[in-house]
Amino acid sequence: MNRVHTCCRFLFLVALLAAAQPASAQTVTLGDASAGWRLLREMDNGIDGDSVSFPLGWYGDVSFNLGNEFAIVGDVSGAYKSIEVSETVINTTVNSNADIKIHTFMGGLRYSVRGNPQFVPFGQVLFGIAHGSLDLEQSVITPGRPTASLSESESSNEFAFDIGGGVTIPATENIDFRIGVSYLRIGADNGGNGFRASLGAVFPF
Repeated sequence: MNRVHTCCRFLFLVALLAAAQPASAQTVTLGDASAGWRLLREMDNGIDGDSVSFPLGWYGDVSFNLGNEFAIVGDVSGAYKSIEVSETVINTTVNSNADIKIHTFMGGLRYSVRGNPQFVPFGQVLFGIAHGSLDLEQSVITPGRPTASLSESESSNEFAFDIGGGVTIPATENIDFRIGVSYLRIGADNGGNGFRASLGAVFPF
């Protein structure tokens, strides 16, 4: 729950900074495209209640401005993790290799405050689908016996929503940088909670 509180405090700070900005006369483009790295950390969903991190991840999004403040956003992302476990009991070794993939396909609304062209805070709400897949391979090695192997795969789709925010920092005429954090919920009553942090390049058009 501490990570949820940290995310909420960050979003509250962004809201305060946004409220403090004066009205903007900044020229608004048609929209922008953004891509970069994204960390996913599942909260209290792992074995024995531990959190599970997916440090290998990416995202891409496209937004179309509806005016000076609101924009429609489409967002896709991927998060990946490999787990290797080896256990030996009474001369028998079991090797397990699991590849976990989580992809999200979401859309929603973004609110930006453009009072300061050098610092543009935003908040957004996204809804969509999360697709998770697991590829598991196991081998059983016993001295004097042939190696036994097992391979299986499973996948599922779940409703997901994401609420978060961050800041966009202009760098040059053609490229900006964006930092964001969000809370991700996958599934309903028995679903999972996640924290996402993003860092990427933004290309206005």
